[in-house]
Amino acid sequence: MRDRVRDAFDKIRASQELKDRTAAFAAEEIHRRSRGKKILPIRRIISLAAALTVFLLGAGFLRSYYTVSAAISVDADASLKLEVNCFDRVISVEGYGEEGQALAEDLDLKHRSYRAALETLLNSRKLREQLSRDSAMEITVTGTDPEQAEEILQTASDDTEGSENIRCQAGNSLEAEEAAKAGLPLGKYRAYLELLELDPEITPEEVADLTMREIRSRIDALQGTAAQTESSAYTSDETEPSEAGSEPAESSSPAESQTGNSGNGQGQGHRNSSGENSGAGNQTCPRR
Repeated sequence: MRDRVRDAFDKIRASQELKDRTAAFAAEEIHRRSRGKKILPIRRIISLAAALTVFLLGAGFLRSYYTVSAAISVDADASLKLEVNCFDRVISVEGYGEEGQALAEDLDLKHRSYRAALETLLNSRKLREQLSRDSAMEITVTGTDPEQAEEILQTASDDTEGSENIRCQAGNSLEAEEAAKAGLPLGKYRAYLELLELDPEITPEEVADLTMREIRSRIDALQGTAAQTESSAYTSDETEPSEAGSEPAESSSPAESQTGNSGNGQGQGHRNSSGENSGAGNQTCPRR
């Protein structure tokens, strides 16, 4: 730059020393002013930094918004899972099976509060029709924040108070993971575990095609069969000693039999007592 300035001043008629001094001064002044102009880029950097901060804060909010902190599994003839964030907003709705998927598509539940979503779901025409047919429904709540999960469970219990065929319960994260592996909603998975204890050959694939009412009916039927089997075994155990104790009485002498009959019916009373104890066993077994 100094050479260009010097070349320009060569055309002016003046002493060489004046030319050199003037050229040097001009070059220095231009350099100084060019350094002053760097203030604008610094301001731009500050503005960009501020914009970046706002962007990062917004990205952090979005990350928090789309982070699941609780889940609500609603299982009836149709099954749905609602995922909730820390702001109590529904951020995901997943339907299981054809009916569940259709119900998820029909209802606008995403980005609503879980309270509004539950109210809309429970008052939907399809679920009301299912409940009118005595269909069983289970609402299971899980969450990483115990306080939020408890609040959601309490809300669900309040909303379904008075409905005998709706059960609200708390789940845990381990069960939720196992349910996901089995391809079942949490409420149906827990019912499957109950059924599995009574029928070890049942598979998750079979349960997936059943409604909650059908699963509960199978559980009740198998529990009734188990109770009858236990009752029969108990009755048999009580009857055998009684029959064995009656043999000496039949082989006793007539005098002894007459004495027994005249003793206020003690011999007959013993047999009645055995019979009554067996009957009591039949009655108490189902309650065990």
